[in-house]
Amino acid sequence: MNNFDSVTQILEENFQRYVEVEVNNRVIRKGTLILYQVKDFYLSLFLKTSQDSVSYDKKYDIPYPFKISQEKNKLTFEYRLDNIVIRDYNNMSDHIKTANTNRLLNNNLTINFK
Repeated sequence: MNNFDSVTQILEENFQRYVEVEVNNRVIRKGTLILYQVKDFYLSLFLKTSQDSVSYDKKYDIPYPFKISQEKNKLTFEYRLDNIVIRDYNNMSDHIKTANTNRLLNNNLTINFK
């Protein structure tokens, strides 16, 4: 699955459900999915979170992934370079500067629906 149409369908089915956004099995965002938006190359999730009986609306922008996979109640966005590179990845990775790159590069982002 590599198109955002199927992702948006899954998100629509999971409105008002509790979600956790993880990067490499570490929770970075959590809350109730209240809205999403696809604009340019980003998917924006609007989550309602509560903390000390005060609710907040948070926006989290997710760049378009190189590869998308789906399991039951889980979406995984893969940002590994070996998903898009056809030639030898090991030789190419020596020339890529990773100091100023996005933190998702060569990682997986998972959206878990509870």
